[in-house]
Amino acid sequence: MSKIILNVGVVGTGVGREHINAYRLQPEKFRVKAICSFDSEMGTKLASYDSDCYFTDNILKLLADKSIHIIDICVPPIGHFELIRRVLSSNKHVICEKPLVSSLAQFDELESDLRISKYRIFPVFQYRFGDGFRSLIRCHEIGILGSPLIASLETHWSRGTEYYSVPWRG
Repeated sequence: MSKIILNVGVVGTGVGREHINAYRLQPEKFRVKAICSFDSEMGTKLASYDSDCYFTDNILKLLADKSIHIIDICVPPIGHFELIRRVLSSNKHVICEKPLVSSLAQFDELESDLRISKYRIFPVFQYRFGDGFRSLIRCHEIGILGSPLIASLETHWSRGTEYYSVPWRG
């Protein structure tokens, strides 16, 4: 039985670099097929690591590429909603950084889109495997929590100027 290797197109080369590296660590499951970015220097450099990977600054080219199974969206949050809808309508699965959308109305629209699509949205939520969350799950498993009504987890990070120097974060 042959294994299916999923071709991925990554949009964005900021945090997208981390996603690209993660895909490359699992070559038996994923192949980075295309990188789309406004940063042509970084996009071209990242695409050059794989012989069959290409760079484009045109999202329409990426969406039209029938060899791509998944589009991984790693752009600032303001672009997520519209890109997710375009990817779904191009018959591809979506992986998207958080937050997926900026309103409940947009969430409802995506939910409606998913009801008629055979494709799926996979939000990035990398901290669900962190120590704090694992401790919470363990406390629940051994029965010391009772019936949870609500949970809140706060993570306090000290982020330097470099993190906030990106205009959409600052």
